[in-house]
Amino acid sequence: MQRFYDRTQEFKADFRQTLTNPVYGRKQVFDGIVRFKKPGKMRWDYQTPEKKLFVSDGKVLWVYEPEDAQAYKQSLTDSALPTAVAFLFGQGKLTRSSTR
Repeated sequence: MQRFYDRTQEFKADFRQTLTNPVYGRKQVFDGIVRFKKPGKMRWDYQTPEKKLFVSDGKVLWVYEPEDAQAYKQSLTDSALPTAVAFLFGQGKLTRSSTR
């Protein structure tokens, strides 16, 4: 598995994300397309329920929300990336990222 991951330089996938609010018991479902390119580049195109765009070069994350006509950026250099995101950025090793 690690060899396959190491050889993969970029990929694209459709995604479905479900967020659950435990306080109100509501679920919200998002659909879109995600793209990753090593090292550190990613793009999330949310298509439903409303369009949003997240783009990163591994140092800065840009978010664009066309319905609200706003964009903002966040530095990633000082933030501790979750293991899953670091892995997708090309910085992960399965043997170091496992939880036991």
